[in-house]
Amino acid sequence: MGNGPVGPACRAGPVEYWAADSEVPLGKRDLLRLRHTGRSHGMQENGNKNDEEPALPQPDDRELLADAYESPPESTADSQEIVLAEVIELAPRKPRIWTVLCVGILTLPMAMLVGGSVVAFAAIADAGMEVFQKDAFSKWFEEYSQTRLGLAVLVLPGQAVFLVMAVGAALLSPQPASRRLGLHRGVLPLWTWVVFILATPIVAILSSQVLSLFVDELSDSLKMMEQMMQAHADGFLVGLILMVAVVPGVVEELMFRGYVQTRLAERWHPGLAILISAIVFSAAHLDPLHMLGVLPLGLWLGAVAWRADSVLPAMLCHAGNNVIAVAGTKYGQMQTMDVALDPMTTAALAISLPAFLFSLYIFRSN
Repeated sequence: MGNGPVGPACRAGPVEYWAADSEVPLGKRDLLRLRHTGRSHGMQENGNKNDEEPALPQPDDRELLADAYESPPESTADSQEIVLAEVIELAPRKPRIWTVLCVGILTLPMAMLVGGSVVAFAAIADAGMEVFQKDAFSKWFEEYSQTRLGLAVLVLPGQAVFLVMAVGAALLSPQPASRRLGLHRGVLPLWTWVVFILATPIVAILSSQVLSLFVDELSDSLKMMEQMMQAHADGFLVGLILMVAVVPGVVEELMFRGYVQTRLAERWHPGLAILISAIVFSAAHLDPLHMLGVLPLGLWLGAVAWRADSVLPAMLCHAGNNVIAVAGTKYGQMQTMDVALDPMTTAALAISLPAFLFSLYIFRSN
């Protein structure tokens, strides 16, 4: 606003300061240095004036204009003030990152605790306490995971923890929750989102191919996951896609790219923020081989969310990648880490590679 008159009057006590060229009172975060000239209340028309200007308040005397505001008082013939004001902007506070670190660290053990408790309760309800005898639990778990209820029990509790933690922490933030979680339109046109979605499969394919150089077979956890998806792919395909593609795509992106990465990028270099959120994201998958496999995907999704200034395209990319994984279990065999050049994989590469190269151009463009 700069230097200029503020009127009509500034009086002692709770008072409202108004800009001369605006009907809106000065903001609560504005600091004013005031200098009074002319006639003030109680001065006689022919009285002597003090030619000395009052000293400007020292920095320690500045007060935040947070008092209750009243409508500007009416000027009278014997009571007027001319006030010159200089608006001093307060230095913005640095966003807090300790809350992000606490939420990110606590969410993973909480998801494990809640998910494990739900599975244990389901085991007792389904098979009784005998299920915890030697080797009985492994057999029950393998059979139960291939039921529709078992699929929900294994997937949804952990996702619910991620959702509650991300949304709950965002609601406690001074920022609007939608902005805090990156749930806005962003800066890129919608057609770039389509390009990012089409480019995502090649990240997972290349990641698997690199891991195949060091690991021959899937881990036991990944084998069980593949068997579970194969069991539901025929008669429960829509439910399978909802629970292993749509729900994780939305919820995990809200937590790791929305809540964690968005705040870290406000304080740290974007590359470091993307890396940290990707590491936390991969750690949430628990199985060591799975963690290594999804780390490049986490980096890609973080780059998409950062470049678009929105978590929404990252959600679509994540969900689309998981849909491809479901299709792979239905139409292909994934007992090893090697990428088989079957028709579906070949088509995915033919589409994804040009889209990925075009995505790199989008990242570099303004």
